[in-house]
Amino acid sequence: MNMRNLMIVAATPVFVTGTQNLMNDAMTWVLFLIPTAAALFCAFKAFCYQAADENERTMIKKSVKGALIIAVLGECASAIIKVILSYYVS
Repeated sequence: MNMRNLMIVAATPVFVTGTQNLMNDAMTWVLFLIPTAAALFCAFKAFCYQAADENERTMIKKSVKGALIIAVLGECASAIIKVILSYYVS
């Protein structure tokens, strides 16, 4: 028996490929849901801004700014996870 011609191939387990597919699908949904939720929140706060007095308006501005920052950070985190998962595609 020639040992040079002997090749051992190990397939990726179904559990691993299924988990990768699940994470890719979940990250795709997250990449769409984060900006949608942020836009709806900002629209609701814009509606509240019209009926608010001066003290409430500053609080609304801060909450909208915070929502936009969190949306940007969430999008970046999701994109980083998606990039990491793309290296494991077989």
